[in-house]
Amino acid sequence: MSFKISNQNIVFNTRTSKIENTIFLNILKKLEKDLKETITLESNEFKKLGSQDIIEALNGLMTKYISYSFINEYGKNSFSQFPYVSYFSKIDDIFYITIPPMIVNAFKKNTIESFLSLRTFFYFRQKSSHNFFNLVLKNNAENINLILSIEELKNIFNIKEEAYERFLILKKLY
Repeated sequence: MSFKISNQNIVFNTRTSKIENTIFLNILKKLEKDLKETITLESNEFKKLGSQDIIEALNGLMTKYISYSFINEYGKNSFSQFPYVSYFSKIDDIFYITIPPMIVNAFKKNTIESFLSLRTFFYFRQKSSHNFFNLVLKNNAENINLILSIEELKNIFNIKEEAYERFLILKKLY
């Protein structure tokens, strides 16, 4: 299946906490092995987390959203938004977690989520990484060579001049 899109953009509305991130990365690891919308986690899979910690993290993941947008080959704007976790239940020490289909589709071939490289975004933990990757994808989709100045890179990655003592060396290499 071929997708012809432009102006693609992926956004995470709020950063995940360290515990939410740990839970979500564990979910993704299981999802890679078995592409099902329901994942099981056991409390004993996490050395330093108790059941209550996992419940709080899953509640947080249900309130945080991922969205993507693009313009398809017919000029129609497409937008999707979904939480990291749709819902979960707990029986004894086993959590049954349902993942939105868009997240599962990111791991399958011939899906729009796979084509958008949504899967890659799941592993980025910094907003600057998201912004840079969106810029690369946009330029790639439009067949434009990406040329950035040092100043543009500093802005994308939110680097202050004093944050890197030898920034002049980088400028000389440029």
